[in-house]
Amino acid sequence: MIVQNLSGLIAAPFTPMHKDGSINLSIISAYYQMLKANGVTGAFICGSTGEGVSMSISEKKAVAEAWAECSKTDKDFIVMPLLGGTSLADCKELAL
Repeated sequence: MIVQNLSGLIAAPFTPMHKDGSINLSIISAYYQMLKANGVTGAFICGSTGEGVSMSISEKKAVAEAWAECSKTDKDFIVMPLLGGTSLADCKELAL
């Protein structure tokens, strides 16, 4: 296990959605850039602030993948997705 010391501000961003309620993945990169420009050092995604309790497993995975993609070369920014859920099977799937 890797233990990482965290410092700085970790945001709990909202999950951007279209008017029809579908996830708007296309603006996550701009959202990440805005957080970085304002000194934020990480994002705790898909929690209750980010509508995680309202999202399907596939939506949570898509959001996590989008955040990971836009921050993959940034060693100073950490993305922490919520791995919790209402079933153990869902939690395991999110963790893998």
